[in-house]
Amino acid sequence: MTAPTRPEAIAPRAWAVLAVASATVVLIILDSGFVSLAFPEIEAEFATTDRSTLSWVSSGYFIALAALMLVAGALAERWGAKRVFLGGLVIYAIGALAMAVAVIPATVIVARLIQGAGAAALTPVSLALALQEFPVSRRSSAIAGWAVIGGSTGVVAPTVGAIIVDLGGWRAPFVLLVALLAVVAVVATKVLPQDAVSEQPSPIDLVSVPLALLAVGGPALALSKVRTWGVDDPRMLGAVVVSAIAGPLLISRSRRAAGSLIDLELFRLRTYAAGSVASVLTQVGFFAFFFTSPLFFTGVWQYSVLTAGFALALHQGTSAVSGIPLGRLAERLGADRVVGIGGVVTGLSFLWMVVFVGNKPNFAGAIVPAFVIGGVGAMANGAFSTSLALQDIPDSALARASSGYYVTRRLASGMGVVVGAALLGGAGRVADSTEGASEAIDATALGQFKVVWLFVSACYVLSGLAALASRDPP
Repeated sequence: MTAPTRPEAIAPRAWAVLAVASATVVLIILDSGFVSLAFPEIEAEFATTDRSTLSWVSSGYFIALAALMLVAGALAERWGAKRVFLGGLVIYAIGALAMAVAVIPATVIVARLIQGAGAAALTPVSLALALQEFPVSRRSSAIAGWAVIGGSTGVVAPTVGAIIVDLGGWRAPFVLLVALLAVVAVVATKVLPQDAVSEQPSPIDLVSVPLALLAVGGPALALSKVRTWGVDDPRMLGAVVVSAIAGPLLISRSRRAAGSLIDLELFRLRTYAAGSVASVLTQVGFFAFFFTSPLFFTGVWQYSVLTAGFALALHQGTSAVSGIPLGRLAERLGADRVVGIGGVVTGLSFLWMVVFVGNKPNFAGAIVPAFVIGGVGAMANGAFSTSLALQDIPDSALARASSGYYVTRRLASGMGVVVGAALLGGAGRVADSTEGASEAIDATALGQFKVVWLFVSACYVLSGLAALASRDPP
C-alpha cells in the first residue's frame, strides 16, 4: 500500500511575502471605501464645484488604473517585480498625501489619478511576488488566503471608512493611509526577494495606452458634463469626436499590434466574450450603485456618514458570506447559470428599492430585503463572471486573457461612477432648513435616485442574460 504523499513544505518567508502582498490589497480596498464614504463631505467642502467634476475623484482613478495596469506588468518583467512594487507604494502614498492636503478640486482629482497609477503598479505584481515563494502544489493555499483577505476587507471597508471619516473628517483616512503605506514599504524592502529580470519580456503596445484613455475618457467626460455644458456645447462635440477617432484606432491596434491592451482573438471564445460582457455590465451597474448610495443615505434619509457605512456593510457582508456556497452551486450548475440567475435576482432587488423606498427612512422594510437578496445575487453575478470568462482559456493564454479581462473590468468601474453621477445630477446634495422646502428637495432627489436604481437593475439583468447566452444551444 502506497503511503500518502506529504504536501511540500512552505517556507516561513513565503507567508511573510504573502502578508506584505495582502497588506497592499487591504489598503487599496480600504481606500475605495474611504473615497465612497468621504464623497459627501468632499462635496460639502467644494460646494461651488458641480458633482460631475468631483465624480472624477472615483472615475479618474479607475481609468488610470486600467490603462496602466498592463504597462506595469510589462515593466515588472523588465525591471523586476520588487522594484515595480516598491515604486507603486511610493506613487500611491504620494497620491494619498496629495489628497490629504488638497485645497482645490483639481488637486483632489489629480491626486486620485496618481493613486490610480500607483495601484496599477501594485495590482499585477503583488500576488505574483507571493506565488513565486510557494511550491506549485501549494499555491492554492496562497490564493485562498489572498481571496479571504480581499473579501473580508471588502466587508469592513465601508464601516471602517465611515468611522474614520466621522471621527476625523474626509482627509483623515488619507493621512492614515500614508502612514500605513510607509510601514508596508519598510517591511517590503526587508521581506521581498530580489527577483530575476526576464530575458524575453512580453511585448506591450504603448500606443494603445493613450488610445484607451481617449476612447474611454471621451464618453466619460461627455456623460459627466452633459448637464453642465449642454449637448450643443463645442466641448461636448470635441469629446465625442476624440472618442470616435480613438476607439476605432484602438481596435485596429488590438488586431495587429503585439502586446495590445485588448486581445480581440480571445473574444472568439463564446464563454470569454459572454463573461467579459457580463462583467462590464456588472461593474457599470455596481459602481453606479456604490458611488451614489452614500449620497442617498446622507442626502435623502439624512443618515450620518457612519450610519451610511453600516448600511452599505450589510450589502457587502451578505455578498461575502454567500461566496463559498455559491461556488459549490456553480460547480454543479455551471458558472453561466449562476451568473445569469444572479444578475436577474440582483436586478429585481433594485426594482424592490424603486417600489418601496420613500422619503422617510424605512431601512428594515425597504433596504434590508433588497441588500440581502441583492448581496447574494451580486456575488453570484459578479464573482463568477470571472470563472465564466476564463473557464475555456488554454493555460498558455491564461495570463493574457485575465489581464485583458481585468483591464476592461476596471474601465467599466470608472464608467459606472460617471453614469451614476450623470443620472443623479445634483440630487441629494442640498438640504434646506425650511421643512416644506426640504420635503420638496427630498422628493426630487428620491426620483433621481430611483432613476439610478432602474439603470443598475437593467445592467444586472442584461449581465445575466449575456451569461446565459453563452450556453450551447440545445
